[in-house]
Amino acid sequence: MSQYSITPPRAKFELHAYGEVYDFSLKSIENWKQLEFTLKRDRTSGIFHQISFPFEFALEAYDVVKNIYETYRHRSQGDMYIYLLKNDWPWVEEQYHEPQIFNLDFISYSKTDNIIKVDTKRVSLYDYLKVKNKMVYDIPVSELKAEKTWNFERIMMANTISLRAANSSGFNFKSSGIYNKTVGISYESTEVAVKDIVYERTIASLADFNSDSHFLEVNDKLENPVEITFIINLTEIMAYIDPSHHASIRRARLILSTNYDTSDPWSISAPHKDITPGLDTTSWITTEKFMAYRGNRFYLILALDLKNDQEPFPKIVAIKANGTIRVEYNAKYKPVSVDMIDPKVLLQSMVDRMTNSTGIYTSDIEDFNTDSNNLIMLSAAESIRGIPVTADNEAKVHTSYRDFVTWMNAYGYEQHVDGTHLNIRKRHKGFRADLTAMELGERECADLREYVDEERLYPGLKIGYNRKEIDNVNGRFEFNGIHDYVTDLNIIDKVLELISPYRADCYGIEFLTQERGKDSTDNKSDKDLFLVNVKEAASTYETVTSVFSGNYPGSSTIFNGNLNPYNLMKINEDLLGVSAARMEFTASDSNAQIIIDGQRIDQNYDIPEGSGLFDPTIYDIASRNIQHLPSGENVNGIVRFRYKGQVYEGFIEEISKNPAWEMETTWRLYKKK
Repeated sequence: MSQYSITPPRAKFELHAYGEVYDFSLKSIENWKQLEFTLKRDRTSGIFHQISFPFEFALEAYDVVKNIYETYRHRSQGDMYIYLLKNDWPWVEEQYHEPQIFNLDFISYSKTDNIIKVDTKRVSLYDYLKVKNKMVYDIPVSELKAEKTWNFERIMMANTISLRAANSSGFNFKSSGIYNKTVGISYESTEVAVKDIVYERTIASLADFNSDSHFLEVNDKLENPVEITFIINLTEIMAYIDPSHHASIRRARLILSTNYDTSDPWSISAPHKDITPGLDTTSWITTEKFMAYRGNRFYLILALDLKNDQEPFPKIVAIKANGTIRVEYNAKYKPVSVDMIDPKVLLQSMVDRMTNSTGIYTSDIEDFNTDSNNLIMLSAAESIRGIPVTADNEAKVHTSYRDFVTWMNAYGYEQHVDGTHLNIRKRHKGFRADLTAMELGERECADLREYVDEERLYPGLKIGYNRKEIDNVNGRFEFNGIHDYVTDLNIIDKVLELISPYRADCYGIEFLTQERGKDSTDNKSDKDLFLVNVKEAASTYETVTSVFSGNYPGSSTIFNGNLNPYNLMKINEDLLGVSAARMEFTASDSNAQIIIDGQRIDQNYDIPEGSGLFDPTIYDIASRNIQHLPSGENVNGIVRFRYKGQVYEGFIEEISKNPAWEMETTWRLYKKK
């Protein structure tokens, strides 16, 4: 094309309505010079396209829009097409870029003598996400769940039963010999996480030993030994001793047995001890371990070696036996199947609901769950609790798009919108030094201001997961809570929060599963959504386990170790590295002393040099650019500009273009590291 061709308008406006196309001159769009096309980030998110509104119609456009409205009133429809002249015209065949299309919202119609104002409908995917991100949706799990379920093999839990022995009793005996008596035992307290496996019984008082005088019964086999610690004190009461005869008790021993037969090999006998009546107390303090099987009964027996020095006449012996018994055992419930949800399926379901459409807008989570042996799936609390499915009720996911993105942010992902497609991507993919977004000449830039971006300086970090306190001793083992860190920045108190609203506490899942089959229709955790680290098997999802070091009853059954807050902190080193070089652990609301796969999760961390997304510096320039704004993947690349002979490079924070080339716009760029 000849370079001497007549220059066409810098922008072209068309109205498409009811099968007609109306070409409008620039003068008929009263405010065309105020229209700005903007590329903008939400902090470190992907870049969104925006445009200023409304349209102001004059001259011939005034008449066209007026006629449409008077014909169809508030039901009027129409689309504005805006074409921008290519900056390299006339050296290319096509004069204009592809049009940007906006739906007119005639409900906003406003007419004066010379101007008609009509706003545009916010119907882009970005607009839907922005307006409806806080809206909570109740989505039936049946619409989301994967074909396979999770085979949850349960967590081994610590259980404790505390009992008390307290007896003062006398009885007659005729002959010298061994007399077996069961100690009176009363219930004191329990901290039982796995019920219906071990039962405690109360024994009213000192009595003859018989098959029903057990204080503990096992209803199912335990994988690990039962540990029983007892402190029993025995005293013969002097008041019952005949002054003319010797004491009745010569020796005594304590027998702990899992069988009615005291000679059974599973019996444990404390040593024989000589008894000095009334002068002191004889005590047994010991801890014993037993393997326990279904049907086992535990007996605590006092074997008294009694002497009657007035035979054949009966004699009275009186004793006081007291002390404590502590029973500790580990147990777990039987496996259950739990519905799983692919996060990508949930994301698309929310996009469909926010846009009130199906198939028009699409979504994806890029580079997520690519390893079938290391997947992160979701499960609704109501699925874990086993809410029964009825005609009126079933398990639901209760969540919002905002919560979903907040979780993804904690995992180092950000949202990107390109037309009708939403892509959740790793954060660093929004800052690509290998791409060029734009190069501005010196005449396109003015008034450079360079300053520190305080919004990107964080002396503190909170990272991890929201969770609920568990009122059980096992709750103290939970490690997936919130960690607190300080950085090497000695500045004002500002804390970056990367806290997932979706939970990852494995003990929370375990205790919620224990609610299955109960009549309760509500639970304080029912609206929660849980993350579960699983691997794909032939017909199920199986739990991914880690190696946990330390004194944990279920170390081989604990899961979600890979999701711990320390790992999350490292995942976000590209964001933290913008301004910090070192993370120092200060506190946690969960068990931070645990060691997972050989790694302490309460340690400090040095951020690798150069890992930050950008430098915490803003380039603020006035631009009168004549170029079209970048599009596609290039928006994530470098903007390079010259100012007073020096070259600067940065990433887009916000840039704009005005169709009227003489109009300046303000640009903000993150300085490239």
